[in-house]
Amino acid sequence: MIPIYVINLKGSDNRLQRAAQQLTGQGLAFERIDAVNGRQLSAAQKNAILDTKANRTKFYRPLSDGEIGCYLSHKKCWQTLLDSQNEYALVLEDDFSLVGNLKSSLASVLNQPLPVDIIKLCNYQGRERANKFSRELDANHHLVIHDKPLSGCCAYVISRFGAKQMLAHANKIYRPVDTDIQHTWETGVHVGALHPYPIAQDNYFDSDIASKGRNKPKAYPLQKQWLALHNWTPAYRARRHLVTLLRKQGRRTYPIPATNA
Repeated sequence: MIPIYVINLKGSDNRLQRAAQQLTGQGLAFERIDAVNGRQLSAAQKNAILDTKANRTKFYRPLSDGEIGCYLSHKKCWQTLLDSQNEYALVLEDDFSLVGNLKSSLASVLNQPLPVDIIKLCNYQGRERANKFSRELDANHHLVIHDKPLSGCCAYVISRFGAKQMLAHANKIYRPVDTDIQHTWETGVHVGALHPYPIAQDNYFDSDIASKGRNKPKAYPLQKQWLALHNWTPAYRARRHLVTLLRKQGRRTYPIPATNA
């Protein structure tokens, strides 16, 4: 079994207890990762980790304190994986709810070679995207490639390669972590999803890791629409490349083709 990292903010004891009950109920051990509280970062600390120029050109609004803390929390998980001897890890935010057999789901994606570095196990707030490719992994599970990787980072398996690539990409941050993961042509990290999802985002508690949906800074005028047009071609090429690899049943040996976008 791969390590399971649960991101949990200090003082959120009820959330940690609920997460522990669910995992231990399926016979799964986990490691708590102390979440970064973005609201407690000083201006100097934020300046050291933020790329404001890239944020203005590559995203459509400034990052909230919660989004900064959330990104740094996931970076801690990736570094923890690299500091271990493991090839994969499961990363969970503590607002998850187990709705399937997690052991069986993990086995379906780990028991065969796949050229995918991040596999989402949950769709954010129940939202779904169009499927562009599906492969049967076993009698109960499919690997799915969407037209665009799913939003949210509540639950995902990440490879050692994926963690290394994401850390290199996120030396300074300028987008939310889930948005960065969607930019596969920039990170070099292939992203898929597992159907059916064994995990749902829990509404038992309000989210306190990233303050999702709250107090987000005002958007730059028309920037979101321009980015959608600008990113369409490289996103399509990256998805097509991944689907080609999957159809060939190849291991990860080829990087995503370079793009000038």
